[in-house]
Order: sequence, then structure tokens, then C-alpha cells
Amino acid sequence: MKITKYWNTNEKEVKSRKFNIFIGISLGNLYFSKENIRKYILWALENTKKSVLIFIADKNHSINLNLRKNYSKKEAINTTIKMGDEIENSIRSIINGLPKEKQKLVKIMRWEDLEKLKEYQHRLEPIKKEFSKNKNFKSAIMNIVTNCVKIEKDNLKIIEGLSLYVLNELPLFIDYIEYQNERYNLIPYPGGDDLNDLALDIQNGKLFPELTKKLKPEGKMAFVNAYVD
Repeated sequence: MKITKYWNTNEKEVKSRKFNIFIGISLGNLYFSKENIRKYILWALENTKKSVLIFIADKNHSINLNLRKNYSKKEAINTTIKMGDEIENSIRSIINGLPKEKQKLVKIMRWEDLEKLKEYQHRLEPIKKEFSKNKNFKSAIMNIVTNCVKIEKDNLKIIEGLSLYVLNELPLFIDYIEYQNERYNLIPYPGGDDLNDLALDIQNGKLFPELTKKLKPEGKMAFVNAYVD
């Protein structure tokens, strides 16, 4: 794995297994082929503290299908859940090919699992409120959308709608995610610089300090730009 950039950490900390690793799989990112996911998992197992959490962001992708591909909301959700099932089956086949002692170290979480976590919901609510009332925060989120998606910048209705995708993800970047009694606090991803920068600035109270006070981040969240060799 080639690491091109570190946020809130460094090579020494990662290699010393300081963090539990959280691998987010975006359905719209074609980089996540089965082979690349396998290499991510192998790298994570070598560098994680205790275990690895693979997060399939299936339902959130329905926002893209609804607004950019003209799916109905129901059709978009059903489609992304089916896509998530296929990815989960693929990941489980990868896990089953690992040594027995490694298999038990890898966990899988879907979007519906995330929505059941109280910590996630407690973070999401103030983030959405900030978006609705703070023009600067809204602008920061919409800039992330326009930098990531090929869309006309004057198409404000679509950009604002797609901003929900980013808002739904942001709670995962502000603070650790706890799942099945384990805290995960390092995210490797091929890109995502703008979101990482914003999340880190909110963590540290550098930007939108009032939001930081409401969120009260407890743990250090770290990110790396990670690409398969």
C-alpha cells in the first residue's frame, strides 16, 4: 500500500499499530474493486491495533442515484441495498480466504448498522442543524460536493441535495466510531482530502468552534491517503 498523505498521524504511529482501522467502501468509487479491497484488508490487518472494521456505505449512495441518475427514492434505496449485499458477499469471500486467526479480526458494518448507533445520531443532528443555519458551513460542504462531483456550480438545488451525502458521512470523520465494543479511529482512503481537512479542523475547533462544542469530540481521528501498489 502506498500512503501519500497523513492527517493527525504519521508513518511511525500507523506502523506501530496505534489505531484500529476503519475501511469505508463507497459504492460510487470504482477504485474499490474486489482485488483492491482485498489489498486494503491485508494492509489493515498488518497495521491495526486489534481489529479491522469494513464499512459498506450502501444506503447513502441512494442520494447519488436519486439526484444524478433519476432513480426514485425507493428504487435508489433498494438498488443500493442490493449493491451492498453483493459487496458484502465479495468481502466475506475475501475474509474466508484468510487464515482462521485473521478472519475473526475483520468485522463488517452496513449503513443500517450505522444508523442504529446512538453516537452517530447524536453527531448527525447538530451537523445538519449547522448546515441549515450557518452559511459558511453550508458553503464548505457544498464546495466539497462540487470538488468531488462533475456538476455545474450554478446547479444549486442538486448540489444542496448531494450535500446530504457529505453531511451523513461527516460524523464518521469527526470522532471515533464504536462498533461491537471496539473503537475505530484511522480511515485509509484513496483521496477525500477536502473532507479530511474539514473534519480535522472541526475536531480541533479551528473551524466552526460552536459546532465543535456541541459535538464534543472525545478521540483523535486520523486519516491516510492510501493507494494499492
